[in-house]
Amino acid sequence: MEHTNENRERPITYPSVPKKPESAKHGASLVGGIMPSALPQQYRTHIRLYVQETGAEQGFLSGGSCEIRGYAIANGQRSNVSVDLPEKTNFAGENGGLGRIVLDVTSVTRFLPTNFTGVFYEEGNATTGDRYFTNASVDWNTAPQEWANGNPWWFSQTVANDQNFKGHLWWQVA
Repeated sequence: MEHTNENRERPITYPSVPKKPESAKHGASLVGGIMPSALPQQYRTHIRLYVQETGAEQGFLSGGSCEIRGYAIANGQRSNVSVDLPEKTNFAGENGGLGRIVLDVTSVTRFLPTNFTGVFYEEGNATTGDRYFTNASVDWNTAPQEWANGNPWWFSQTVANDQNFKGHLWWQVA
């Protein structure tokens, strides 16, 4: 995926490389009422972006909040995120330990689940730059079909130079 700096002259810090996603068993679902069927012709892909923890705002104009920006793209539709969260805050006490939900979208497709991407960054300035802490995708042409088994799955990532920023790209296919 190509990154754009939105025509701004400032550095970018990229997130850690996502590892194998984590999963929860049926019954540990964070979305009520979804039960997978054996051979569905229609797929409902539920996608969320979570902020688990924020780090310190950088720069001489830093204040008490972090400007969290980003987006998810699913089935060709882009949904943007723009939220200010308190700096140096751990949201792990929310949503079963995953943190604060800042984006929640659903895509319905036929034949295959929708491909999707989730991106998060802490907006910086000309000196500090943007710090990306979530940037992951699922492409069903190469992803294991196990990831569409009805269980919730998620990638966890952090900013390479500030492990306090932590986010999750979460999904569940039914």
